[in-house]
Amino acid sequence: MSTIYADVVREGDTFVVERGTSPSLIHRPTLDDSPATHWYCVVKLRNGDSLFSVMTKAEVQRIRSESKTGSSPAWRNHFDEMAKKCCLRRVAKLMHLSVLDPSYMRGEQIDNESYQPMSMSRTTKEEEKADVLDVNAEPSDDEVWRDAE
Repeated sequence: MSTIYADVVREGDTFVVERGTSPSLIHRPTLDDSPATHWYCVVKLRNGDSLFSVMTKAEVQRIRSESKTGSSPAWRNHFDEMAKKCCLRRVAKLMHLSVLDPSYMRGEQIDNESYQPMSMSRTTKEEEKADVLDVNAEPSDDEVWRDAE
């Protein structure tokens, strides 16, 4: 991912969304404080592709009504920010689909026999210590190389 941003669309803004084989999103805001009509999030990937999610007020309200924190101060005082967060979460689901291993994208099956789920239970103090990070540790050559990409 190279860029990610979310924004609010207000009454009077030019807002065009095209779906299909060449999806696009155009937003020309008027920069006034009119009521919001839509929210969206755009992710630009390093390969040049873009993913986006657009939500209507009804969609955001439905998510809010189903949320345990729907009446929280965040929703009451910062509705636009929470709506953008909803869009971000929705586009994050698309991001996972776009970066899947190519063999999975070709429909090859996962070898279930080699899959070993990690146990979430702890049995000893030694196992708990194994999860502690040493913040003074130096990165390996491989980690330095990955961070430079």
